[in-house]
Amino acid sequence: MESLGRAGWAWLLGLAAATAALIKIAGEPPLFEPTSSTSAPGSNQRSWWARMSDKKVFVSYDYDNDKSYKNLLAAWDANATFDFTWDDHSTPKINSTDASYVKSAIGDKMKKAECLLVIVGKETYKSDWVDWEIKKAKDLGLSLVGVKIDKSYTSPAALLNCGASWALSFTQDAVVKALDAC
Repeated sequence: MESLGRAGWAWLLGLAAATAALIKIAGEPPLFEPTSSTSAPGSNQRSWWARMSDKKVFVSYDYDNDKSYKNLLAAWDANATFDFTWDDHSTPKINSTDASYVKSAIGDKMKKAECLLVIVGKETYKSDWVDWEIKKAKDLGLSLVGVKIDKSYTSPAALLNCGASWALSFTQDAVVKALDAC
């Protein structure tokens, strides 16, 4: 099997997220109805369907490089077999070059969130927008969560030494655990 490469995976994840979102919008029922006794393999602590409580989350990320990871979060949420739910309070892409307007729109969405999840990619630490969003989240008193795509990637300075919870890998278990702490 030929490797998809980064662009191929980004396209595939975007397609999966879009498909999952359409299914969720259409209100399709789950493929099977869980029972209270249905449990995840290897798990005696949580029911398969005892899902993480809905967190009101604003996601901050490097739009140019890490959008596929935001899409993956949406796909996890839309997939009823995943132990992951969230209430996405992020903004859609804002088509404006007016920084004041963009900051106002982002700030309005952030005010409705409980926590800020920062996807830490290879270039995220260089993003002025991510830095601003972290500082705005602190001003609003939001809990902070850092999720590293790769544990070797440099974290944004504003996210360090501020009591953030961390996921050092972009896996469902790590992200859920970090969000549960916020």
